[in-house]
Amino acid sequence: MVKINLLPWREEKRQKKIRTCFQFFISGAICVIFILGFSCFCLNGRVAVLRDEIAIAKQSAKIHEEKVKKLGKINNINQLALDIKDNNVKVYKKMLAIFSNVPNEIRLKKIFFSKSGLGFEGEANDQDKLLFWAKYLEKNKIFKQVEFERWKVGSEIISFSFKESGE
Repeated sequence: MVKINLLPWREEKRQKKIRTCFQFFISGAICVIFILGFSCFCLNGRVAVLRDEIAIAKQSAKIHEEKVKKLGKINNINQLALDIKDNNVKVYKKMLAIFSNVPNEIRLKKIFFSKSGLGFEGEANDQDKLLFWAKYLEKNKIFKQVEFERWKVGSEIISFSFKESGE
């Protein structure tokens, strides 16, 4: 039997073009979805690795910062002790006794001389350690009496200033 095309040849050609374009469009959409999915999968893995690297870097930065603080504290103390040693042996011994027992939670920022003797300014992370250290100075007769001039409690840091009152 002979096949007879009842549609005009132009209409048939137009439908074939539409079908081909539709197939290309669907194929392209599938490829784009596949590429996006693969990219997201790869990026999620990389993001997890980067988060781990950032956490490790933060920890090492914190450790390094603590070491730098301790080193700076030691260098400042040694320089100050050498300066005072030349001037006054009694003050040198007193400062040596003080600095050898400063808790880690206390950072001394400034040392000054008042009429009654030495004075200190600094910061502390723990109120109990600061009070314990002040009592230690009195108990071991490094200072006769510790007098707090300023006590300011911030968010987590306590700013303080004290001096010895009478020698």
